[in-house]
Amino acid sequence: MMANKNFFYIDTAQHPDVKERVGAGILGAFLFALGGGLLYILFEQIGFISVLSGLAGVFLAIKGYQIFGKKLSKRGLVIAVVVTLLVLVLAWYLSCTIAIYREFKDEFNFFECLLLVPKIFKDYPDFTKRALVDLGVSLAFAGVGGAVLVSIVSARMKQNAQYDASQAINYVSAQAENAVNTVQETVDQAAGVVNNVYDAANDAVNAADDAIKAVDDAAEAVEAADAADGE
Repeated sequence: MMANKNFFYIDTAQHPDVKERVGAGILGAFLFALGGGLLYILFEQIGFISVLSGLAGVFLAIKGYQIFGKKLSKRGLVIAVVVTLLVLVLAWYLSCTIAIYREFKDEFNFFECLLLVPKIFKDYPDFTKRALVDLGVSLAFAGVGGAVLVSIVSARMKQNAQYDASQAINYVSAQAENAVNTVQETVDQAAGVVNNVYDAANDAVNAADDAIKAVDDAAEAVEAADAADGE
């Protein structure tokens, strides 16, 4: 269905013959949204907060849902945004873990730092505040960017739906017109048959009249012959 399209094309056609696979779509959205999460982690390591990671995450999630779910719907768009936000939270947590690991790598390994994040948040309020601000800004950018992207895709889906509805109406109208024409042809053929039967009946009546006249003529001839014999 999408093999002839490039990767950056989001298929918004209705495809009524294709069934949407929500479960597979969620998996695809999650796997693809990890790309946006990776961008978030990379930007965090250089101290840069960008809307790019959120936008990329939403786009990739939509694309992943479309590929795995076989069909994209408005429900799929909402799922893609929610999955992107969850992945960004996960990426944020990992970024915090990396920051803690850099600070305490002589005492703890990475997996221990992964478990230490809640305790560090409790013991280091300044770090927690900065981390939460970063998360809030990133989620806000992702939400706004995702809303814009979803609105664009939704508008395209609405246009496609209107076009499909128009095509369906035109098809039904054409079918109805063909049916009317077929009925009219049938009526015309039936009228032709009736006319033929009527003509045949008239011919039969005329033939019967001719036969009766011939019988009368024959009777008169017989009577005339009998009269001649009698004389």
